[in-house]
Amino acid sequence: MKKFILILVLAFSLQNVNSQSLLIKDVKVDNVPINGFIDFGLKSSVIITFKVAFSKPNNLTIGNIVYHVGTVSALNGFQRLASAEEVYSGVNSTGFSATYSKEIFASQYSFGNGNYLFAKIVQLDYPNVEYPSNMIPIFKTPTYSISSNVNTVACNSSTEVQFTVNSADTSYGSSTYQWSYGPGWTLIGGTTGNILRLIPGSSTLGQITVTPTYKGAIQPTKTLTLKRPPFISEATIIGSNSICNLTETYSIDNSENAQNIVWSSSNPSIATVNNSTGNSVTVSKVGEGNFKLIATITNSCGQVSPVSKSLTAYSITSHPIPAGTFDIDFVDCYDDSKAKINFYPTTAFGGVITLSLPFLPHPSQSQTKQITVTYTNPCNGFSTSKVLTFKYTAPDCHQYKTINNSTVFSIYPNPSNELVKVSLIENNTNNNQIISGEIFDILGISKSKIKIIEGEASFSVSSLKKGIYVLKIYLENKIETHQIIVE
Repeated sequence: MKKFILILVLAFSLQNVNSQSLLIKDVKVDNVPINGFIDFGLKSSVIITFKVAFSKPNNLTIGNIVYHVGTVSALNGFQRLASAEEVYSGVNSTGFSATYSKEIFASQYSFGNGNYLFAKIVQLDYPNVEYPSNMIPIFKTPTYSISSNVNTVACNSSTEVQFTVNSADTSYGSSTYQWSYGPGWTLIGGTTGNILRLIPGSSTLGQITVTPTYKGAIQPTKTLTLKRPPFISEATIIGSNSICNLTETYSIDNSENAQNIVWSSSNPSIATVNNSTGNSVTVSKVGEGNFKLIATITNSCGQVSPVSKSLTAYSITSHPIPAGTFDIDFVDCYDDSKAKINFYPTTAFGGVITLSLPFLPHPSQSQTKQITVTYTNPCNGFSTSKVLTFKYTAPDCHQYKTINNSTVFSIYPNPSNELVKVSLIENNTNNNQIISGEIFDILGISKSKIKIIEGEASFSVSSLKKGIYVLKIYLENKIETHQIIVE
């Protein structure tokens, strides 16, 4: 009799288990109903909304139960989406339901199968029956990229290049690929699979593309373009540095087998080119002066590299005896090493002028120098020379190096290359009066005037050349002098 009762209880329990249901339904991803599964697509996270509904017969008492809602992944196992809740399920109750809205993140799930949304109810009292829900699959789309076994392809290279599509989904074989390639390539093998093999040509290389398909859905196309290394021509222009005749011919060392060469002049008012293409060019003199002859070289891959040669066009109609005047560049009293000597010919000469003494030593000192001036005609090598006297009178650097010991005004910052400020140090003068000041160079030439109002002034030295200047401040009974260094 006891055995019969036990068998009857077990049969009743199995019947009751089969009459319960726990169902996840009405699932949406970012408020869009799903088509049988949750798909991240290319998103890093999505909001899922869903209802969990438990139903049972009205006359069935299950007792105390706890229900769990979460997701399962191969990476992290079960992850709760809500806290476990305990309820009592007795007679006169057909079950319960709850609606959830949760954010889930793609990084927490693996590619392929093994991820799903899941719920279950566990009976807390004997016989501790579990009621699992249906499972909603969760998928995420792999990310794809293209890589190659080289970073650049040299212009004349015919070495095979391999392109590989990289994907995080390598376990389930659910991605397929379709490759395409632009001009300049020759195919080895096929255009499916995760590797594409190509031979480069000598023309411009076209773009490489691959379109993945994941679980039957076409994914965004990925692209890659390989660049040529920079083309820097080592060719040289051969010919004279001087243009003395009406025309001169120049050629180029075309060791790189250039596909195209275009010639040009940097200054057509001095010289022009008659034929603008080919390995040689005829240059016609128009005026005189310095210019550059430019050869723009294009290789077979369409890359461009210019080479140039500096030339001088001469137009020498006479060859006078050297005559003229000298001066020197600006003198810095604090740099007494040397100063460049400038020569100004009395009669214009279109050739080359050289000085036996190009720099004057110790320009802070007055001195007389004998300088040989030479006129050279570079077209025929003829030259004439003459010794000329340069009598140089130095500025009085000593007075400009002497800093006034006055303590009425301070000058700062000093040295400066922008603004200089003047400030009253002590209240030993009428602070309300307007005091004037003046800036001089070392030759005593006035450069600018300032006004000091209520003991303050500022002025810019940005327009002045680098060197030593003197600021004179005109007080009632004296002149206060300050040295200013412009950097």
